[in-house]
Amino acid sequence: MRAANRAAGAHLLFLPKHSPDPNPIKQVSAKLKTLIRKNGAGPYDALGDAAAETLAKFTTPERAAYLKKSGRP
Repeated sequence: MRAANRAAGAHLLFLPKHSPDPNPIKQVSAKLKTLIRKNGAGPYDALGDAAAETLAKFTTPERAAYLKKSGRP
Protein backbone atom coordinates (compact mmCIF):
# COMPACT_ATOMS: atom_id res chain seq x y z
CA MET A 1 0.00 0.00 0.00
CA ARG A 2 2.76 2.43 0.88
CA ALA A 3 4.53 1.82 -2.40
CA ALA A 4 1.32 2.31 -4.37
CA ASN A 5 0.55 5.51 -2.46
CA ARG A 6 4.05 6.87 -3.04
CA ALA A 7 3.89 5.96 -6.72
CA ALA A 8 0.65 7.95 -6.94
CA GLY A 9 2.30 10.90 -5.18
CA ALA A 10 0.22 10.48 -2.03
CA HIS A 11 1.57 10.76 1.51
CA LEU A 12 0.33 8.82 4.51
CA LEU A 13 -0.35 10.72 7.71
CA PHE A 14 -0.62 8.70 10.88
CA LEU A 15 -2.84 9.79 13.73
CA PRO A 16 -1.27 9.96 17.18
CA LYS A 17 -1.94 7.07 19.50
CA HIS A 18 -4.62 7.52 22.13
CA SER A 19 -3.33 9.15 25.28
CA PRO A 20 -2.52 6.54 27.94
CA ASP A 21 -3.92 8.84 30.63
CA PRO A 22 -7.68 9.04 30.37
CA ASN A 23 -9.41 12.31 31.04
CA PRO A 24 -9.63 12.80 34.85
CA ILE A 25 -13.32 13.67 34.55
CA LYS A 26 -13.96 10.28 32.93
CA GLN A 27 -12.01 8.57 35.71
CA VAL A 28 -14.10 10.28 38.40
CA SER A 29 -17.32 9.53 36.53
CA ALA A 30 -16.43 5.85 36.12
CA LYS A 31 -15.54 5.47 39.78
CA LEU A 32 -18.67 7.32 40.87
CA LYS A 33 -20.95 5.13 38.74
CA THR A 34 -19.26 1.95 39.97
CA LEU A 35 -19.59 2.93 43.63
CA ILE A 36 -23.22 3.99 43.21
CA ARG A 37 -24.02 0.63 41.61
CA LYS A 38 -22.29 -1.17 44.49
CA ASN A 39 -24.37 0.85 46.97
CA GLY A 40 -27.46 -0.43 45.18
CA ALA A 41 -29.11 2.94 44.62
CA GLY A 42 -32.78 2.21 44.16
CA PRO A 43 -35.38 4.66 42.86
CA TYR A 44 -34.48 7.72 40.83
CA ASP A 45 -35.23 9.99 43.79
CA ALA A 46 -32.51 8.28 45.84
CA LEU A 47 -29.87 8.78 43.16
CA GLY A 48 -28.87 12.27 44.35
CA ASP A 49 -28.39 11.04 47.91
CA ALA A 50 -26.39 8.05 46.68
CA ALA A 51 -24.16 10.31 44.56
CA ALA A 52 -23.53 12.68 47.49
CA GLU A 53 -22.69 9.75 49.79
CA THR A 54 -20.38 8.26 47.20
CA LEU A 55 -18.57 11.52 46.45
CA ALA A 56 -17.87 11.88 50.16
CA LYS A 57 -15.83 8.65 49.92
CA PHE A 58 -13.27 10.28 47.59
CA THR A 59 -10.26 11.11 49.75
CA THR A 60 -8.70 14.57 49.75
CA PRO A 61 -5.44 13.30 48.17
CA GLU A 62 -7.48 11.50 45.51
CA ARG A 63 -9.46 14.64 44.67
CA ALA A 64 -6.21 16.64 44.54
CA ALA A 65 -4.69 14.09 42.14
CA TYR A 66 -7.69 14.33 39.80
CA LEU A 67 -7.46 18.14 39.81
CA LYS A 68 -3.70 18.02 39.19
CA LYS A 69 -4.20 15.69 36.21
CA SER A 70 -6.80 18.03 34.80
CA GLY A 71 -4.28 20.89 34.79
CA ARG A 72 -6.08 22.91 37.46
CA PRO A 73 -4.11 24.45 40.38
